[in-house]
Amino acid sequence: MSSYQRDIQELADRRQRVLDGKLNCLPLEFPTLRKVFPGIEKRRYGIVTANQKIGKSKLADKLLVYDPFFYSLTHKEQIRVSILYFTLEMGKKEKFYEFLSHLLWKLDKIRCSPTQLKSTDAENPVPQKVLDLINSERYQKYIQKFEETVEYVDTLKNP
Repeated sequence: MSSYQRDIQELADRRQRVLDGKLNCLPLEFPTLRKVFPGIEKRRYGIVTANQKIGKSKLADKLLVYDPFFYSLTHKEQIRVSILYFTLEMGKKEKFYEFLSHLLWKLDKIRCSPTQLKSTDAENPVPQKVLDLINSERYQKYIQKFEETVEYVDTLKNP
């Protein structure tokens, strides 16, 4: 079989995977964007570019860390995710606090920024209820799985 024939067969195989209910990519949460960029595929690279302070890191975290992480938890039989994240702008601890903020919103619709989590404002410390939730067994399961799934590398500062 020629290489072109193998390539054509791969197209048919990928189609059949979808028809069988399997995945060829991790689907994005945004339906309109999914029409152009259906999802994250193995061996495909992308780049998120824009001006400074537009929200590139937040978008990348949502699309490439949080969504795949939560998707893998709800589709364990279909996918296993391992994320290696080179964080150039902030350290592991700050990224973890952002995850906790995201987790609070995802599980309980609680808005609590990393700044509030750290009780930065003396007049607005983090509520005890939030700390109790984070320490609860329900949250700890997600935190432990996140720790196993996502590895932040903050020792390199030059991509």
